[in-house]
Amino acid sequence: MASVAVAEALLSLTSLKVNIKWPNDILIKGRKVAGILTEISTEMDRIDYVVIGVGVNVNTPRKGLPPDIAHTATSVFMETGKVFPRIALLRAYLEWLEIYYEAFKTKGFDPILNRWKHLADIIGRRISVDLMDSVRVGKVLDVDKDGFLILQDRVGTIERIISGDVTLLSQE
Repeated sequence: MASVAVAEALLSLTSLKVNIKWPNDILIKGRKVAGILTEISTEMDRIDYVVIGVGVNVNTPRKGLPPDIAHTATSVFMETGKVFPRIALLRAYLEWLEIYYEAFKTKGFDPILNRWKHLADIIGRRISVDLMDSVRVGKVLDVDKDGFLILQDRVGTIERIISGDVTLLSQE
């Protein structure tokens, strides 16, 4: 929900093409413009709280990026050539988060997941996923209702991936 809200905020305020990289990075032209981290506290039958941390590169110039990420990161400023009002982006993000939270309460998670899938454009793509102890390569079949990536390797084995660093591969 948080990544969809960030993407929607950027789409509503700019003319930039925005994509979501599974599970929660926001990309413009394949470069990371935002990232989201969450922390959750639960009990057996309920969620106590969820903390959402959002970082967006808004007015960072190219020379302001650390050398180790200069080739993989971007900012709204770098993509538009204009200084962008951060408060407008924050306001739009909070409005979209509220819209999607209300939708979740009334319609469930499916509409949000469907919008996420549209913005991610990953279904059917070949990827590699760097896990802690291995790398998996395959075709993305889906993202399930729990947010797991459903990956099929070359021999047809299907695996649910909970987390990892995804790299899009060329299509064969």
